[in-house]
Amino acid sequence: MPGEPIEGEIVSRAVTRRTADEVAERPRSPQVTVEAMEEVKGQLVILRQLVLDVLEKGIDWDKIPGTPAPSLLEPGAAKIISAFRCYSGERKILKLEDNADRISVVIEVPLVNIPTGRMTI
Repeated sequence: MPGEPIEGEIVSRAVTRRTADEVAERPRSPQVTVEAMEEVKGQLVILRQLVLDVLEKGIDWDKIPGTPAPSLLEPGAAKIISAFRCYSGERKILKLEDNADRISVVIEVPLVNIPTGRMTI
């Protein structure tokens, strides 16, 4: 029945009642669909092809001495980011550790959407 409370929630020891219309207006959580999965798979195929066709060893990626696997270098990261129609914003160092055996850096880099100019992260 419209206007009749169907859900309650405790807020600061008070009960807030909502009508069916108010509950229906809430944003719904994202739904995973077969179509969405296929779209993501297609995008990953394109991204994998970008990595294979465009990124060059020694420029975009390489093995850093003392590390177990190849690493993505800044020029390669910039190419991948540009494929998503973005560019990197101002970098911010969140953490820097310089020990005798290693250096560890955590950097936050917001992405800016080229068409809108809005930050995406």
